[in-house]
Amino acid sequence: NEGMKRILLFLLCLFLEIGIWVTTRNGKIPPRWIVIPVEILVLMFCLVFIIIEAVIIQWSKEKPTNDADYLIILGAKVNGDQPSLTLRQRIQTAAEYLKQNPGTVAIASGGKGSDEDISEAQCIYEQLVALGIEPERILMEDQSTSTKENLEFSSKIIKENEDYALQIYWEYYMNPDDDGETERSEYREADGDETITDREQRIRELVEREPIHETVVLTTTDFHIYRAMYLADQEGYGVVYGNPAPSAWWLIPTNYTREFLAVLKDVVLGRVVG
Repeated sequence: NEGMKRILLFLLCLFLEIGIWVTTRNGKIPPRWIVIPVEILVLMFCLVFIIIEAVIIQWSKEKPTNDADYLIILGAKVNGDQPSLTLRQRIQTAAEYLKQNPGTVAIASGGKGSDEDISEAQCIYEQLVALGIEPERILMEDQSTSTKENLEFSSKIIKENEDYALQIYWEYYMNPDDDGETERSEYREADGDETITDREQRIRELVEREPIHETVVLTTTDFHIYRAMYLADQEGYGVVYGNPAPSAWWLIPTNYTREFLAVLKDVVLGRVVG
């Protein structure tokens, strides 16, 4: 969250201030037992920064697969009832994908902040519809307040939506064919005494073994793809791809520095899984 990012930024500034102080104190060179540990810590921090930024940049070039089952658009700031520049770019990138892949279902994800007139999900929904995306293709998740919650709550919506898939499986496996026999006899007891509940349970087990909707594409800003991907992995998503929206060039230094702090926070908390 923002509080943890501010703490990490404060500690970073404090650390640098101490380093400057010990190396310039009274115009004298401090003892080597002070200089060497400070230099090592500075070099270690620079190495960590370079490694994490390199990974963030590498993942920012991720390419999505075609014909995904779900496209999740991660929310960002809403100004009143209009999307911020960052959110608008995410929406436009998502709309392009949805137009090219008409079978994909969109999930607009993002709650309502205290300074926002509508939820991020509602804003995404309205903008997608204005860009020509069919309303029936868009599901809304409007309770999340963080990337982790975006993915957690959207996962629940996907699971709820798969009840419809269960209905399709039910019709396929249980409807009788022209001869009055069950189409897939391996899902019927030999003595014919199996109840509807038993049969439904068998189909549920089949769905669990062979997930219908497992391919998910995440649309977010390029710098945010890496963190969104490893948090999705933690939430138990199956096959996930990134669909990066571009960053405004003047926001790149701020965005990538903030994202470094967010990833560093997740490293400290043990959230980074790969």
